[in-house]
Amino acid sequence: MTVSDDRRTAVDFTIPFMTFGMAILMKKPRMEINGTTQYPPLPTVSSIRDLAGQEVIKYGVLENGRTAAFFRDSKDPAYERMWQKMSSNADYGLVPTTAEAVRRVRDSHAFAFITEGTTARYHVQRKPCNLVSVDGKMDTRHYALAVRHDSELKAKLDEALTQMKDDGELKQLYDKWWIERSECSAATSAMGGGSLVIALLTALVALVYAPLSGSP
Repeated sequence: MTVSDDRRTAVDFTIPFMTFGMAILMKKPRMEINGTTQYPPLPTVSSIRDLAGQEVIKYGVLENGRTAAFFRDSKDPAYERMWQKMSSNADYGLVPTTAEAVRRVRDSHAFAFITEGTTARYHVQRKPCNLVSVDGKMDTRHYALAVRHDSELKAKLDEALTQMKDDGELKQLYDKWWIERSECSAATSAMGGGSLVIALLTALVALVYAPLSGSP
């Protein structure tokens, strides 16, 4: 679950097991035309602020999502301009679903989807392997597990997560479910954040409850 101040009023969070920021999902800047590789005349985009300073590439966010809320509430002049452009051009600036946004990116070099980094990386690793994720360099967020307020389980989970991080097991799980199973590499199995969380929970249960069962 993404950690937020609003959610902290309802639950306690463990230490984060994944940290990410916003990213820009774009089509790879190359085309095959009549057997030759050509590159469309597009501005270089290395951050979300770069999108604010150009007029060639249209961009959008998921309507009613957290990324849209970030731009809507931002007091940064650049992000205010971007929100004004997206909200006043809702036909492309406010996209109804992630699937629709990805379809638009795959169809055009002139559209970029601003979304969570994990979402962007997921779709980059899906066939036909024609997308790229650019680090947005803003709005860092954290994934953590949620427990009831004042639950004794939180301390046990924090200890287990720290051990998994120190042992390199968290990185191994990430590589297994986000890298090795990419459709754009040798492996073609299904991959996703949900599978990563399930694997993480399985490992945590073993660590937390092993002492109770007398396991080493």
